[in-house]
Amino acid sequence: MVVYSSPAPRCRALVEHLGWQTQYDPRLLELDFGDWEGRAWHDIPRAESEAWTADFVRRTPPNGESYAALQVRVVEFLRELQQQGTEQAAIVSHAGVIRAALAWLRNIPLEHSFQRISVDYGEVINSPFPLGNT
Repeated sequence: MVVYSSPAPRCRALVEHLGWQTQYDPRLLELDFGDWEGRAWHDIPRAESEAWTADFVRRTPPNGESYAALQVRVVEFLRELQQQGTEQAAIVSHAGVIRAALAWLRNIPLEHSFQRISVDYGEVINSPFPLGNT
């Protein structure tokens, strides 16, 4: 089985700890929060955070990316796996990436993905995806 991972330090640490041979792919990185990256939620100006949360699918944090853009890159990654004929893969990534992938696979609108898809910290999710020559 092939293993893919986000190149983020916390994902790298996990796959290295497990001793897995891993291919790192930046499309598996968490949402780019731009100027908000690394800041506590209460330190972000309320007007900015409220504008973003009102339409988190299409709006971007300042100098960041939208949730819709994240899904586009994740779906591109999944389709590439499918085109390569990969039969089975493990993916080590982040809650936003996992939620966006599952929303696409399950045909759930991104607007509803946080209510309908639960992703716990450290959770292993087994989701069938038609890989290989389909």
